[in-house]
Amino acid sequence: MPMHIEHNEHLYERENAGVFSFDEGDEREHPFTNTESFEIHIPLRPQHTNGETSIVIDWGGAEVEERGWSTYYEILDDDTLIPVSASEVPETLTELHYGSVPETADIAPHEIDATLGSDRENWVDPDFSCYDCEDMSVCDPKVYETVLDDESTVSYQWFRFRDQPLFQGLTIDYPDVYTDAYLGEMQMLIEKMHRDWGGSQKFLEQPQSNDQGYPLHLAEIDHGLLVDPPEGKEYGWVPIVIQVEHPDGEWIEDMVTRETPIGELWDTH
Repeated sequence: MPMHIEHNEHLYERENAGVFSFDEGDEREHPFTNTESFEIHIPLRPQHTNGETSIVIDWGGAEVEERGWSTYYEILDDDTLIPVSASEVPETLTELHYGSVPETADIAPHEIDATLGSDRENWVDPDFSCYDCEDMSVCDPKVYETVLDDESTVSYQWFRFRDQPLFQGLTIDYPDVYTDAYLGEMQMLIEKMHRDWGGSQKFLEQPQSNDQGYPLHLAEIDHGLLVDPPEGKEYGWVPIVIQVEHPDGEWIEDMVTRETPIGELWDTH
């Protein structure tokens, strides 16, 4: 597949050009952030080998044993960073560990009782009917579960592509666009894709090797995201997530409104 790759020379046009730099523009207020953030600018270049195009790191002539990133760096007075070994790092720093973002929000099912809380007087009940599964010819009422690599549990149901909640809502909002004929053509296209492509269609050829003979891999997908359709729903059906529960998450049970410069917006807490 032809590819056009632009190398990132623009990263080196700044005053603090180099592989390492500090960004003092981070204004996020969060216990895991600081007003200064440490950035690593990786110089990437295209490499053409055996008729394939790969993206590789330009190490600038450094020997193989000099390549790579150190676990620890020392910041000098002029903001220069030099790699150091673990034995040179104060013990109070080596004991630090990366943490997860706190207050992770679990995504609850689209049910009114699960989202509106106890204060119902000032509410306009949202319409979650697009998630109802009464016609089993267009949806599967069974709730399936899969576990992601971060141990989150995802609950989902199978819908016929044209009848998934997204298109049910768009049909109401834009009836002149999402007509029965338009959705029918879309459904036929998805079914053809599923039949013709299956699970073995290659969209990007996997690189075979490079000059050094190292194996190259494109990417790895979270194993929990790969699910198999039920029997009879192999063509034209898609999984729709209805709930996500994180290992350390909290359920969002209330919705409130808050004033913003652009008007009143819904928020959760």
